[in-house]
Amino acid sequence: MDTGTFYATTSAVSFTLLGFWWVVVQFRHEEMTQDPGRRRLAFVVSLHFILPGLMSLGALLTADAPAIWRFTFGVAGVAGMAAVIVASRGI
Repeated sequence: MDTGTFYATTSAVSFTLLGFWWVVVQFRHEEMTQDPGRRRLAFVVSLHFILPGLMSLGALLTADAPAIWRFTFGVAGVAGMAAVIVASRGI
């Protein structure tokens, strides 16, 4: 499997799972949004689906410029770590 197929599949799966997660949050909206801890958890779970999707999409769009998609992966990784730290601290 070449890298283009891998990133296309990863992107599609990530955005599909993100859509399913948003449906779950919508069905249990009141329960998921009343408690700040659950709200943060829903946000972090959304990030776990959207960041890999965006990273894969960035790799597909900038396949000829590896410095750009590597930068995209770095920024997404730092954003994910920061979000998890902030959510775990309860800020």
